[in-house]
Amino acid sequence: MFQAGPYSQLIKCMIEDPLPKNSKESHIIQISDLVAYIVYIHKLLELEVGTLGNRIPSEVDAEKLEEWLQMLTPSLNLYASQQDRFGIVCYLR
Repeated sequence: MFQAGPYSQLIKCMIEDPLPKNSKESHIIQISDLVAYIVYIHKLLELEVGTLGNRIPSEVDAEKLEEWLQMLTPSLNLYASQQDRFGIVCYLR
């Protein structure tokens, strides 16, 4: 699915410095954490391998997660997986 050989693209603009930092100091890390958590709880419900527990409000259900992932679709790599409509690759143990 990928081109042969290395890919090189010059950086034209850097949004944030590359130094390690706490997520409370970075909006980019916070939004990445949020997207990762949405994907995680979506797969928990879809694959029926766990429960949401008490940390998730009762208004958050499979339908709400589906809605959020639909909003994120323009930013997702939909080609990462041909088996999942959101491009999510899931490795089960």
